[in-house]
Amino acid sequence: MTKSDTHISTMRLHHGSLTTNLQDTILLIIQIFGPDDNQEDDTDTHNQIRTVTQKPLDTEDDEEFTV
Repeated sequence: MTKSDTHISTMRLHHGSLTTNLQDTILLIIQIFGPDDNQEDDTDTHNQIRTVTQKPLDTEDDEEFTV
């Protein structure tokens, strides 16, 4: 006996229709279970993190990223 893999393929949207692809399913999961990003609720630490992450990283030894 082997265990089968379970894959989330579709989810029901609030208006009753189903998602049609994996990307839409993942986005729906994030919208349902992810917290709202309300900057008014940020602490000083959150504000510092937002500031740091918005600045581009640039060092002398940076190499261009290519695939």
